[in-house]
Amino acid sequence: MVENEKLDGKSMAETECGEGGSAETELDGKSTAMNEKLSGKDSARTRIEYRKQHIKDMISLFHPELEPPLNRCDVLDVGTGWGPIARGLAPMVRYVKAIDFDQELLDVAKEKGEEEGLENIDFVLMSAFDMDEKDRYDIVILSDVLEHVEEQRRLMELCASSMKPGGIMYLSTNNKWWPVEGHKYLPFLSYLPRGLANRYVRLFNRGEDYEGYYLLGYGGLKRLMKEFPVNYTFKPPVDPWSSLYKFGTRLVGISPFFWRFSPVFQVIIKKRDEKTASR
Repeated sequence: MVENEKLDGKSMAETECGEGGSAETELDGKSTAMNEKLSGKDSARTRIEYRKQHIKDMISLFHPELEPPLNRCDVLDVGTGWGPIARGLAPMVRYVKAIDFDQELLDVAKEKGEEEGLENIDFVLMSAFDMDEKDRYDIVILSDVLEHVEEQRRLMELCASSMKPGGIMYLSTNNKWWPVEGHKYLPFLSYLPRGLANRYVRLFNRGEDYEGYYLLGYGGLKRLMKEFPVNYTFKPPVDPWSSLYKFGTRLVGISPFFWRFSPVFQVIIKKRDEKTASR
């Protein structure tokens, strides 16, 4: 297993977690429930919208691992939601297939795509577990999805098998051991057993329960990736948005040990080829 955790300024970008951004919350004619899906206090929403607004910074993370020229790349965006990343990438790549199992979110994504004049993107109603294993892509996006899936090994297997030779996967996911949970914004929520976490969420009116969240820590994420013939690189931001993130970036530059304390992980994953030595 090759794990490039030495920080090189050329391989880092400012797309790390928590950057502020304006989520697309003004949806004319959409239901209140639909607005809540897009405007709730969720770091994943603001983080993903930030990445669309600063898509070139996100793209800088793809290199040097990505081999083909970007304008010749086919992209698969798994769990696209309302499509901010898919729509951000579309003008710079050959084709984007964006999948999700939420029809309402896909309707918003299609509407926005049409408004932006994007013709090389397909929004498809589909579960990640129904992907055609014969399809291959140069770039697979798995952004803020893994922590919502219980069958994480199967999802990673499908995404890894979807990469073309020379292609990459971009993975981002919240850290289980970050003190303030990134979806409900409650201290130590992800540390708790499920039953106690459910009661905690209800007590502070953050929903009915904490079901559907399966966060991994640094060690757990590394163990999951090591089950597959891939190499992976953890990548922090170049221009963190706050003093806290600037401090964290300096720490992981000192030692990979400090990744354990990152709020969110960003990882570039690449299939290992026969010429790649493991260590």
